[in-house]
Amino acid sequence: MSDAYTPETPIADVELPWEAPTPSADPATIADDVKRHAVKLATLRTELAMREEKIKAARRGFEETISPQLQNLEALRRELEATEGTVRALALVVHETEGTKTPCPGVSIVVGKEYAVDEAAALTWAKTTRMCLVPESVDLKAIKKMAAVTELPFVTVTEKPSVRIATDLLAALEKA
Repeated sequence: MSDAYTPETPIADVELPWEAPTPSADPATIADDVKRHAVKLATLRTELAMREEKIKAARRGFEETISPQLQNLEALRRELEATEGTVRALALVVHETEGTKTPCPGVSIVVGKEYAVDEAAALTWAKTTRMCLVPESVDLKAIKKMAAVTELPFVTVTEKPSVRIATDLLAALEKA
């Protein structure tokens, strides 16, 4: 492998990594090596900057040629997001008015629970019952798990519906 670099030299053919000189090496030789490697470094930096600029120019040129398609893609993406928001909002309305969890094929409502914990009351309870207690604080994660199976006076549980839309919505609609 040669350590001489030219712009045509494949990067894989450049000698890497550089090895440190041995302590017994001649100082004049080391000085020559420093200069030789400094020239090589300057050449590599210049070549790298030139190649990066060529790639940037090529990308700019390519993006200019597909600009209309990129604009169409962005418009389609915005329309998709707006339509998905509409589907979610309408599905929640149907769920609230009719109670159904499948307003149409491929769209379903999943009702999750949210827990609001009065931490001061929870800590008092935890100290009294010696449950869900970590040193001088309450383990909120454990409290929420416990509130899922038993009523706790200091935890307010609310149900919150969320909409799930099938990934392959077209297939789900075609099955119906």
